[in-house]
Amino acid sequence: MRSTPRTRIFHTTVIAASLCLAATTAGTAGATGGFGDVEHDAYYTDAVAWMVGEEITTGIETGCFGPTLDVSRGQIAAFLHRLDASTGNNPVSGPHPFLDVRAGYQQEPVGWLFGEGLTTGISPTSFAPDRPISRGDFAVLLWRYAGAPSAAAGLPFGDVTRDYQRVAVAWMAEQDITTGTSPFRFDPDGAVTRAQAATFLFRYVD
Repeated sequence: MRSTPRTRIFHTTVIAASLCLAATTAGTAGATGGFGDVEHDAYYTDAVAWMVGEEITTGIETGCFGPTLDVSRGQIAAFLHRLDASTGNNPVSGPHPFLDVRAGYQQEPVGWLFGEGLTTGISPTSFAPDRPISRGDFAVLLWRYAGAPSAAAGLPFGDVTRDYQRVAVAWMAEQDITTGTSPFRFDPDGAVTRAQAATFLFRYVD
């Protein structure tokens, strides 16, 4: 997985938050879900509006969703946990062995993922909650959440070569959750942005 220096993530987030909060305060036309950085005609607009309505996200700051920022493993855990609750389930959390999960809002989601067998972390004691999640690993996590279904169609993306990702990505393509980054590429090592994560989850439930 690609790693990003935490200082760069911090400064990028602060700059994005300042810009979109200013846009929201100024009453930007087309702002969606109270977010000044989500226009009314973006490919992810409906997905973000749905996430807000289902209480899956409140953004990264007041008035800011941060669609172009990478989504972290800890954030994805929280999204899936809230998604499960929004669909009428009662996700039960338990203890987890990951010593690097310190954020309070991530404790229950990560415990739930671990208890359900949806993740084993990156090591027996590490989950890497601040690390951007790759597109290939996101596919596997969503596929496991869906019950690890089979995929009748073949894998259309030639750049997905890791065995543990192949069925998951093929299933996403078959279910029209993804069309890849091109007709023949999925970019499994690329980071998932918050806009892409919202879109994948929205297409999954839709």
